[in-house]
Amino acid sequence: MTRRTSATRFPRQLTLVRPGFHPRSLGRRAAAAAAIAIVAVTTAGCVAFAGRQLPEQGMQGLKPQDIGVAYDAEWFSMGVQNANVTAAFSVAVRDNLQESGMFSPITQGNPRAPLYLDFTMKNEGSPGLAVLAGIISGLTLTIIPVSATDNYILSVEVSREGRAMKTYTYEDHISTWIQLFLVFAMAGRTPQQVAENTYDNMVRTFLHDLQRDLGSGALGAVASP
Repeated sequence: MTRRTSATRFPRQLTLVRPGFHPRSLGRRAAAAAAIAIVAVTTAGCVAFAGRQLPEQGMQGLKPQDIGVAYDAEWFSMGVQNANVTAAFSVAVRDNLQESGMFSPITQGNPRAPLYLDFTMKNEGSPGLAVLAGIISGLTLTIIPVSATDNYILSVEVSREGRAMKTYTYEDHISTWIQLFLVFAMAGRTPQQVAENTYDNMVRTFLHDLQRDLGSGALGAVASP
């Protein structure tokens, strides 16, 4: 007697397929998500805007004072000095002093000079809020815009032969926005460019005020070195 055997000894495993789903669609969805993320990263822009609390000042009207000047410059963020930014700020101060044509010679680090200018720049922004906003924007692939504000306070103490004469104080700010597609508006508006322009304008505003007070005798007679 011939014994019949089933062609399939073990039943096939059944795969449950959800209607409208194909295994390859998972890969396509992952690729689409990656493409969206890449577009978000490459087109996200960081654009800064000047606060314009101070009128824009140039070097026009500044005149030689027939005196030399010594200066120092420091830069602080939330009470902490940043050596790299201090070095860059010091160079910016010196460049403005030289471009003004008001002083000759210009030296650094002599508080007992006939005229000494001590520049201190402080950034009193809110880094904690900026970080939190950045996280939120990052989680939404920069679709949700975020902004941060840097509040700058420049104080310049003017001394004559070691004796403090007057302290000048100026305030300004910049606002920085991060959002999808703002990359197309970044030309000339990066945070570094806007911040540097703001520093320069604050220093130039001081130079105009200093020239006025030197001319009026408000700072006393300043002898040439």
